[in-house]
Amino acid sequence: MKTKAKATKILTLLTLLCVLTVAPVWARRDDSAARKAIERSYPGANIIEVEAEGKEVWEIDFEFEGEDFEAIVKTDGTIVKVEKDDNAEALLGIGLFHQSSIFRSASSETVITPVLLLDKGPFQLRATDGILAIYELTANERNSFSLLANLRMEEGFEVDESPYLAGMDEPSTSFEFGVRYARKLKIGELRFDVQRDVSNKHDGYEYSVSLVNEVQLGSWFVRPSLSFAFQDSDMTNYYYGVSPSEARLDRPAYTPDGTMEISLQAFFRRPLNERYSLGGLVEYTRYGSEVMDSPIVEKKNEFQVAFGVMFSFDI
Repeated sequence: MKTKAKATKILTLLTLLCVLTVAPVWARRDDSAARKAIERSYPGANIIEVEAEGKEVWEIDFEFEGEDFEAIVKTDGTIVKVEKDDNAEALLGIGLFHQSSIFRSASSETVITPVLLLDKGPFQLRATDGILAIYELTANERNSFSLLANLRMEEGFEVDESPYLAGMDEPSTSFEFGVRYARKLKIGELRFDVQRDVSNKHDGYEYSVSLVNEVQLGSWFVRPSLSFAFQDSDMTNYYYGVSPSEARLDRPAYTPDGTMEISLQAFFRRPLNERYSLGGLVEYTRYGSEVMDSPIVEKKNEFQVAFGVMFSFDI
């Protein structure tokens, strides 16, 4: 069983690495004709985002004379339709999540979790194992600047995960506020995030850099990402430290410094019709030495796999 599990983990990691490696090649489809068609039909339009909606189709979000529009344009520059972007688009789903645990003597768990993804103009909401709200303050074809509000709900451990954690103060939900700068590149979107706890839970900071892309593989849309996140000593200590009052003979006190974690993630989506789609997620996280040195941690890698059904609707 251990050999099979190890082989599965290695295969999952190699799959993610392959997707991230070849994604830049897939992403080099030429969207210039579609862009020129919008710029020709709407002089002075500010193109916000261009996304592949099929092998021969682009979805283009643009601003024109103070209003937001969404266009469907073929690769050859034929405009299929243009409509005002007045409605919020949402995906509501339910998924089966399986996640391993890095904490000592804790086993992996499988749970059913609701999923909500909402987009309304400059506002986005992502609710899975936490809630992330994003408000885009300014954007153009290449750059954007946004505000972030993050309800971090599933970080750290639960005391009942393992007898070894008995007597520990369980980390609770924290609320963090931050900013994001994003830059569109040929190989994807490069994001720089800074978040700080404003709920007086850990009073720490997290700084992250991530590269996100979206490609199409047949009828599947794949969004791979690679991120590096640095958590300062206050945040690391809150989730992985052991205070003197929590220490015992087999669990010495521990106060870590800041740490870096690396995450590889791939989100998969396959439309079934105009409303329903299948979705999936594979994620691998490798933790830094400050986490690994904690007496309550025994693994340096964490895996998460999810699969579910989503329903899209307009609000």
